[in-house]
Amino acid sequence: MGNNETHDFFETIFRLDACNDTHEFLDFVQGQRHSTPDLVSAAAQLLAKGRVRSAYILAMLLGKRGQRNLVMSIALSAGGLIFSNTIEENNGLQFLQSQVDALPVEQQQENYDRMIAPLVTHLWACSAGKADPERVLRILQPFKAVVPDGFDWRAHVCKLCGGSADYWFHAQILGKHRVAYYLCDQCDFLFTEEPYWLEEAYAGVIGQQDVDDKDDRDGVARTLRSKDFVSMLLWNLFDAKAKFLDYGGSYGLFVRLMRDEGFEFYWQDKQCPNLFARGFEAVEGDRYELVTAFECFQHFADPMAELDRIFAQSDAVLFTTRLLPNPVPKPEEWSYYALESGRHLSFYSAKSLRKLAENRELAFLSNGTDTHLLAKRNIANGVFKGLSQWSKGHAETA
Repeated sequence: MGNNETHDFFETIFRLDACNDTHEFLDFVQGQRHSTPDLVSAAAQLLAKGRVRSAYILAMLLGKRGQRNLVMSIALSAGGLIFSNTIEENNGLQFLQSQVDALPVEQQQENYDRMIAPLVTHLWACSAGKADPERVLRILQPFKAVVPDGFDWRAHVCKLCGGSADYWFHAQILGKHRVAYYLCDQCDFLFTEEPYWLEEAYAGVIGQQDVDDKDDRDGVARTLRSKDFVSMLLWNLFDAKAKFLDYGGSYGLFVRLMRDEGFEFYWQDKQCPNLFARGFEAVEGDRYELVTAFECFQHFADPMAELDRIFAQSDAVLFTTRLLPNPVPKPEEWSYYALESGRHLSFYSAKSLRKLAENRELAFLSNGTDTHLLAKRNIANGVFKGLSQWSKGHAETA
């Protein structure tokens, strides 16, 4: 098959799959003598997208050709489970363990991340998986060498809304820890398993606003932009003569700049020494008109507990954190996971922040990308968005 024909084959496969047209899909794959490598590659790509039905059809067609390989075994066992065909399910399971064991661990991990992880939520959600969890585990267990001991793939409780958070993927943190991530099916909040690696992640690191990924190298420039934006925000939406707190304030540069602008700002940070705003540390029990928290929320292992600490000191918090893209990126597709540092633990969608606000009866404002406000009172949305967009445009032209 030539390059153009191969391209047309895959394009047609994915188009028919996206249309959920099973009959036309069957007619296409059975109507021509497509090459076996192309069928295997298509099945693997479909599994990576969580498209079990079409991968299952291709696997059965390959079986009729006398083929037997890892992709087929995964597709047959998963498809047989989901679509209640125990014969094909067992055909897939028959050789799955030996096929996995024949691979080096690195290849086991690659195949697990590429094909198994996207299948897990589908397997638990299907009627057979709900009725008989052991059938799901029979598919997953051959890959136990590439997940931590005792890992069971089952859903966790969402740390933000209490909903059911499905296992989503594993990622390599600090170059050595295989860490599981979970996505809430109610609020789209993504979070890691309990972070046992934090002491190691913060060893020798001062301040949670330090560089966490290769795209975040403009800390001073960002602080200067934040000073301009927050200054306008305070004059327009808050009592500019009141007290303010910078939560997770790093070295105190932002507090120093805001005090130089005439605002009564104070500093608080559990990880970092106060270098620029000494003498203006927060005093326990004080109240503040507004708390700022720049690039902190993704560091929170328990966001609700941190939010309670913030709202014990103020009725409003302005914070920055990038919104989780939709669809959820794979580990290698989004630098904000900060896998090399291991300090980013929580990732919020607009939906998860709105859900949080609803649960706590808070007003929620956002510029739709990275700057957000939660408050116990209504705040002029148009003014906030206008200032946010000005700040964003100013940053892009700076």
